[in-house]
Amino acid sequence: MATKSFSVLIVIALLMFGVVNVMAHHGLAAYDMSKTISVRGVIEKALYENPHGYIWLRVDEKVYYIELAALERMQNAGLTKEMLAPGAIATVIGAPHRTDPLQMKTRRIVIDGKNIDFGQGVPATLVQQKAAAVSDLPKSTVEQMPKQVGQGWLLWLESSSISEAMRERRLLYPSVEIIHILGIIILVGTATLFDLRLLGLLRQLSVAQLSRYVLPLARISVLAVVPAGILMFMANATALAGNPVFRLKLILLVAALLNALVFHKWTGRKVETWGAGTGAPIGAKVSAVLSLVIWVSVISCGRLLAFF
Repeated sequence: MATKSFSVLIVIALLMFGVVNVMAHHGLAAYDMSKTISVRGVIEKALYENPHGYIWLRVDEKVYYIELAALERMQNAGLTKEMLAPGAIATVIGAPHRTDPLQMKTRRIVIDGKNIDFGQGVPATLVQQKAAAVSDLPKSTVEQMPKQVGQGWLLWLESSSISEAMRERRLLYPSVEIIHILGIIILVGTATLFDLRLLGLLRQLSVAQLSRYVLPLARISVLAVVPAGILMFMANATALAGNPVFRLKLILLVAALLNALVFHKWTGRKVETWGAGTGAPIGAKVSAVLSLVIWVSVISCGRLLAFF
């Protein structure tokens, strides 16, 4: 029994490690970090907040939409909100976007006589590039910005005190994001282990015993994933709601929930009788395949958010 328990823990750890690597740096691919460009112009608008800051920089007739860094990194580097005031002249050195020539990721910004370095950094996903409070921007700048969904309830949600705290408090957004990611790691890791057993792997483990190990962990992880996910959505509601990949991700999550409900209510009602060496019925295997496909798709959507 002790050997089996240890094996379960090892497999869970390996699965979680794999999920961490899949989820890491989900927005880096949006920029060509092997190249460097430099632009100099006048700041027309700035967002000094979490998860990342941005500036709209006018260079002649073009307006560049430039990602800076997380709020804490900007503060530690010595970049203040006042330095990004409209009308300030700035030189930005960074990596170009792979598909949009008017977007870039900052490595260094020269402003107010100071050289402020951010290094390579970790780019935010495009869905975090929000178009909040744009009424005071020139028309030409607004035309360059990504089009966002603007339903009243989304704007109300994004302007709430909780949303503002998520964007403006130095460590709040990254702390919530860490909780969200850890919850997903546990949820996907345990679900994958259980699905693999249903498909015939790890047959030395009893399905009934395995379910008593992993399913409680999966249920607890949901208590971290859902509230944290809601808070992160509130901070960027209009941008996320308008992103087709995010909508697909929500549909997949609903599908995962329905698949789990069907399994526990019908397909897996006799799971207590599936001992070590016993194969699962065909219905359980179909449910396991669906679960694996859905969770791989959910993680894939998390990476693809950077491109839409």
